[in-house]
Amino acid sequence: MNAHTLHATSIVDRIVNGWLGAPSVKVVQRTTDLPANGVPEDVRGMYRSGETWIDAETQSASTVPDTLAHEALGHHSMRELLGANWRPFMSAVIDGAARGDWRLQCFRDEIQSTYTDDKGCCNLSRVGVADEITAAIVESRFDGNAGRMKIARPGIKLLEAAKGHLAREALYLNRPASFEELEGTILAAEHRLRFGGAFWGVGFRLKRWYASAMAKPWNPNKAPMSLAESERLLKAEKYRRDSWEEWKGMAHLVLIFILVGFILFGVGSFLIDLFTGFRH
Repeated sequence: MNAHTLHATSIVDRIVNGWLGAPSVKVVQRTTDLPANGVPEDVRGMYRSGETWIDAETQSASTVPDTLAHEALGHHSMRELLGANWRPFMSAVIDGAARGDWRLQCFRDEIQSTYTDDKGCCNLSRVGVADEITAAIVESRFDGNAGRMKIARPGIKLLEAAKGHLAREALYLNRPASFEELEGTILAAEHRLRFGGAFWGVGFRLKRWYASAMAKPWNPNKAPMSLAESERLLKAEKYRRDSWEEWKGMAHLVLIFILVGFILFGVGSFLIDLFTGFRH
């Protein structure tokens, strides 16, 4: 590994060490070391199968943070944040560009021109274009020195992201995404990347604490569990499962009674209003 690759690796390590939810990041010395065949000679990075790859050969040290953000945040963390909703959201981004959001249109036109072959055909799918739009915005807004996104009015952008998510995922509205909503979603993805999850990574921290607290040194000289101990553990587990099933059955009955009460109360009120002529 030459000096330039070592320098690029140190830059990557400095930024990734501040990310609790960072993917696996590998810095390679040559383009031929990337996990794909036939990649362009000027490729700077790659995201594949949950791993981020940085090519030190094709870029200077100053662009390494941008490439890292492009791959780790723009591609990996957005997928982690949105899960099954990632593809529909990417379609909404393209819809936003098609319906006149000029900032999305500018990024879309740049991406399509970059990925157009000699025959004038874009080599990216509709979702692929939106994916690269997102990564390009990340790259343009990332501060490599601070290792953070620099987006103006972050609170408003996060609110736009929440509104868009509610409209599409809860109300099932076919709503295009705006540039502000995309920036807010990127901020949410960065939050997940930095803290390992939502709400400052509370769940991630609890799981890590639980794993470390419950980890006990293995004693190879400890006697194996006796048959009586095994039977006692099995009985305790069976009792726990049976108790849980009983509680679930009782909960279902309570919910049914509540539902029936609401129905009867509603029908009764309607009949009283109908025959008495009273209206609220």
